[in-house]
Amino acid sequence: MSDTVTIYDIAKVVGTSPGTISKALNGRHDVGDTLRERIIETAASMGYRPNVHARGLKMKKSWLVGMVYGEDESDSLEHPLFLPIMNAFKRQMEHFGYELLFLSQHSKFIGDSLLSHAFSRQVDGLLLMNVAEHATRSFVTASNAIPMVACDAIVPSLSSVITDNIMASKEAVGYLYGLGHRNIGHIAGPANPVTVGGDERLEGFVQGMHELGLLDANQYVVRAEGWTPNHGRDAFVKLMQTHPDITAVYCAADFYVMGMLQVCRDKGIRIPADISVIGFDDVQWTAFVEPGFTTFRQNKEQLGTVAANRLLAAMDGEQSIDIVRIPAELVVRGSCRNVKWHT
Repeated sequence: MSDTVTIYDIAKVVGTSPGTISKALNGRHDVGDTLRERIIETAASMGYRPNVHARGLKMKKSWLVGMVYGEDESDSLEHPLFLPIMNAFKRQMEHFGYELLFLSQHSKFIGDSLLSHAFSRQVDGLLLMNVAEHATRSFVTASNAIPMVACDAIVPSLSSVITDNIMASKEAVGYLYGLGHRNIGHIAGPANPVTVGGDERLEGFVQGMHELGLLDANQYVVRAEGWTPNHGRDAFVKLMQTHPDITAVYCAADFYVMGMLQVCRDKGIRIPADISVIGFDDVQWTAFVEPGFTTFRQNKEQLGTVAANRLLAAMDGEQSIDIVRIPAELVVRGSCRNVKWHT
């Protein structure tokens, strides 16, 4: 069909009112999910193309949402976590009729310049990812004018969507404890009050160790200085020097496991015969090496979708200041050994 398809044409096919069609296509939340999906599918099959400019003028909206991402040496867009989250966010926003504007800058410089660009494009909302601590103040101030949501980060005064790092770490400790391990080391990520993965995974590790009566947890921790394999390698060397008695290591990132592998190969340390390993992120290679590595899989699809839904609500005037924690899944492979009967 032609571009002249109207909401009245769609209403006749669906069997509902033009007003309901308009609400569904404009992302209003007072239309049921089943009916909305049917309307959107019907509109697409009929070749309906909304006049975004006219719709924006009428509703005083640009129908444009910005995704703000701060890149650095450790967290580039090549990281296996971020693109799937962004894609899930993009799909959900497009489902409700929004277009996406990608705003990226090195995390050292991110802040006012990106905000100015967002204001100049009259975005209706912003998703913040991997934004450095120094930049959050500018964004929080601007949140009075532009609704915002943070993902994979905790930003004061904003709704934040993150993985439940604390519960995952406690589960890692419990899993290793169940296999008979008592001297469990942890390679923690660097401290950061915004992108809190390193801090929260450490917090969960310490809590899990204490709850099981392993009270020297902090002595078995080495904090890496970044998130790369080289940082993981250096931290593992230090951990083995200070605690050669450890039988298992929980790593805050699979990239740390990559660094560990280099050390283990050079020193003839066998996994899992000599040391058991759990990682975090379930990057693709962990399933294709021998042994496969036990790790945590973050629900990237849910992280992106929930962040989108939170932003949609905020743009509808339902701004909430809370933290949504999405559970991670422990993927058990072959890198952990049961030592109950070997001690």
